[in-house]
Amino acid sequence: MERPIPFGIQENEEKIRKDEIINARKYVHREYERQRRQEMGNLCGSLRTLLPHEYVKGKGSMPDQLQGAVNYIKDMQNNIHQLKSRRDNLKKSVNYFGSHQIDNLPNYVIVNPCPNGMEILINTISEEKQGFSLSRILAELHDSGFDVVSCFSTKADNEKSLHRIELEASNPTSEDLAGLQERLEYIINFPH
Repeated sequence: MERPIPFGIQENEEKIRKDEIINARKYVHREYERQRRQEMGNLCGSLRTLLPHEYVKGKGSMPDQLQGAVNYIKDMQNNIHQLKSRRDNLKKSVNYFGSHQIDNLPNYVIVNPCPNGMEILINTISEEKQGFSLSRILAELHDSGFDVVSCFSTKADNEKSLHRIELEASNPTSEDLAGLQERLEYIINFPH
């Protein structure tokens, strides 16, 4: 027969078991937190390598890196919005040109935003027939403070001329685009 364990020793053994359980739980929690921090550090490092340099300042803290990622995503969303708008305008112009009534089209201008400024698409009846002058358009753009980056012209078989002019402009607004389009349409439709 076993002898009963005195009350004080039994109580002490239970306290030791509770302390061991608590210590084990603390150890598991610390280990879990260490792994979580290590994983967060690795993910932030991966994120940092994906960001362009202008969005990452020095080594930076984790919140700074995350703010850089947020800024980059917002800028990319703005670029996507501008490109979608440009695509839609180009689709409209392609549909406009694609109709069988192209010979009856009036002179017109389309002004689109593009990544570093604006793009101007001009469709005109042959210069000889109407007196349209590309130099007047370029002079108007210069007087309005725009820098022409490139200008391409082509002549279609049906006595139409197509022109594409690319301008430098910082953050053109929809009012800038509409106002410029209106002025240029006036010049090509009332050349004198």
